[in-house]
Amino acid sequence: MGLRAYTASSSGSSLSFQLLTQVEPTMNILTVKGGHKTPGVEIDFEYGMLANGSGSGAQALRASGRAKLGPVEAVLAVQNTDRDYAVIDNPGFDMSLKLKSVSTGPVSAGLLLQKHDGGKLHSRKVQADTTWKLDSTELGLKYSGTAKWDGGSDAPGRSREASVFLNVFDSSNSSFKQEISVQNKSSMSGDHESWTLVYALKRQLTESRWKLTSYLSAGMPLGQGASARLGLGAEASYQVAPGLEMRGSFRAGNIGQSGLTMSAGATYKPSDWAAISFDASCKIVGGGLRDLGVKVCQTAFFDVPLARRSDVGEIAGKVAGVDGQGVQGIIVNVGGLSTVTDSSGTFRFPAVVQGEQYVSVSVRELGPGYLVMPSSAVGVKVEPNAASIVQFTVARSGRIEGIVRFSSGEGSCAEPDEMIWRITEGISAQRAPNLLSGLLVEISGARRYVVPLDSEGRFAIDHLPPGDYRISVDRRAIPSLYEAAPSAMNISLGEGESASVEFLIYQVVREYDFIEGGEIGNELVTEGQLGE
Repeated sequence: MGLRAYTASSSGSSLSFQLLTQVEPTMNILTVKGGHKTPGVEIDFEYGMLANGSGSGAQALRASGRAKLGPVEAVLAVQNTDRDYAVIDNPGFDMSLKLKSVSTGPVSAGLLLQKHDGGKLHSRKVQADTTWKLDSTELGLKYSGTAKWDGGSDAPGRSREASVFLNVFDSSNSSFKQEISVQNKSSMSGDHESWTLVYALKRQLTESRWKLTSYLSAGMPLGQGASARLGLGAEASYQVAPGLEMRGSFRAGNIGQSGLTMSAGATYKPSDWAAISFDASCKIVGGGLRDLGVKVCQTAFFDVPLARRSDVGEIAGKVAGVDGQGVQGIIVNVGGLSTVTDSSGTFRFPAVVQGEQYVSVSVRELGPGYLVMPSSAVGVKVEPNAASIVQFTVARSGRIEGIVRFSSGEGSCAEPDEMIWRITEGISAQRAPNLLSGLLVEISGARRYVVPLDSEGRFAIDHLPPGDYRISVDRRAIPSLYEAAPSAMNISLGEGESASVEFLIYQVVREYDFIEGGEIGNELVTEGQLGE
């Protein structure tokens, strides 16, 4: 059972309280969260206090700050947790600094520094990565190094890993990732060291009601002290009905040694304030069943607004598909408040501070092939003691791709009774195809997009909402002696559909006709003169 209370100010500060009560085993957790947001800077803290049936308790404190410094975002986090705070897997003192690039360019990079002091066990970690994105493909490099030691050891155990990965996405809401890494590990005693080459595959498929992830890894020893290993696993979830989700998984970290771990579960969430879940797991080793566990959890939340009624208003709305049916389970945020749409797709914030607020929705759980119309975030002016209504539409995104080809434009014939002199001006046919890489394609719909051609004259744009689009080649980038055919194309893109278009760039042939009786300069041209 749970109780929540929340208050926020128009200046960007927020404070919330949450109390969770668990019957078996007996446990009460009180959590206090606060934060403050200004343009480019965000600070938040969290304090937790745990009490169990035996009368003993534990505490945890976490604070973090986020700041944007030009093209770099920095996040500093500090956490201190008592040993008996059971909610945290690895209690102790932790500090981390994370830097990542937030520019819109195709190349991004990140750096992570971490330290942990947990009484007897200490660790330090550094991780650096860079990713290059092009259309639906990601190519990345990553390095990580970790050192661990206990209080009585002078030689820390180390693990280092360098890897390169390739991740390919397609329009059918699926991705395929391949990763090759070299791993080096040494024990804390310093008497054991191993080198391993690992190749890993990961496949993810997402549809409107189900999600499947499978992975396979193989390790080959590069020296003494290491052994070959093979691991595989899969995770799946399926939405049986609105509010009811079933899930299952199996995992074998190293076939033949670590055994097979299997789990299954279900969650029923009739609204954003109540949920019940069931989970079961077991481990199979050597044909025997071990570590069988069953967990049943029921949660109910009651929201208590703490702001003064004279200063607050209400925000309500609905998230629906293109067919008008409500979509359940979509996370909606207003400032520091958050909720989840119910079975009819509706949501409600009963107490929101007056003034300009931004309502945003997240469709990340639906998969990468979904988007929100008209936008994932909209501004709302909240009036005291009044309700503001917001509507969002969720749809599967579409794709438009095409190619622009070049033609020399030859082949005009002269009329029988006239003499035609043909003067062709322009760029040679050998050089003209190189112009394709400098052309731009304009796609106009609810929004305007400009896409460059690659060296082969191809273009593509993903994540498009359904609707009518007009596609044309930017005439300003075409040399004056060339034309595009057709000049523009109109298409209607349905939900989740893909469309292909083709344009032809041809060289204009200018023809000048010199007919009997015509005039050249100041002299009259006669038939006899033409024959001479």
